[in-house]
Amino acid sequence: METNGRVWGSVQGSVRIGWDFPYWTYRYFTAGEIPSPPPLAVGSRSCWRYGDLRLLGKRLRGMEPPTPPPPSKLRALVDYLSDFRVDSDVFALDDPLPELVEHGRGLWRAISGAFRRRSGIRPGRQLQPPVPRLDATFRRR
Repeated sequence: METNGRVWGSVQGSVRIGWDFPYWTYRYFTAGEIPSPPPLAVGSRSCWRYGDLRLLGKRLRGMEPPTPPPPSKLRALVDYLSDFRVDSDVFALDDPLPELVEHGRGLWRAISGAFRRRSGIRPGRQLQPPVPRLDATFRRR
């Protein structure tokens, strides 16, 4: 499990393995109940599907740094698809919305980036013309 200083960054992984810190905190402060955590299952794995999809896109476009040598495009695709046997950090059948929102935002960024590249607009530039500045001759006296 990743160690993350933000509570919400590590909570999902701990809840999935049966260590429900938010519920334990609630029960401790409302009923004074001290938790008795179950034993940890060794060898559990999880993945971040959107992050894996971004990495796959980079590998297929050849944008990954050359060291260490990246896998072939076919190997990268097989690796991505094989991760669907592993638990996801974000996706859950009873609550698929966070994963869908994450992929939707990523799709929006990809489409808007492609639009900007095609139209010649560099990142960080305004789509509207800037407000004209008054030069020294038009300043109030």
